[in-house]
Amino acid sequence: MRQNYGRYRLCYEEGLERKPTLRGTVEMRFAIESDGSMSTVTNDGSTLPDAKVIDCMLGATAGLSFPKPHADWGARPGEPVKVRAQMLLEP
Repeated sequence: MRQNYGRYRLCYEEGLERKPTLRGTVEMRFAIESDGSMSTVTNDGSTLPDAKVIDCMLGATAGLSFPKPHADWGARPGEPVKVRAQMLLEP
């Protein structure tokens, strides 16, 4: 996710143009499938008061791919790895 920081930053900067004091957290849940693809990225209680920014960040996450999960990630063969990510955003 860190390698795609620019995608998230762009989403947030668009929100800052609408409201320069925009701050809060974006929290999401998703799963990494056994082939490294993403499945079902959902909002998990974000506090950022801008739905467009949240939707943009969820969409940016949905487009990511990861290496195939392995045992070090807590992966069981053939099962997705469930992830919860949180980002604090403040100007």
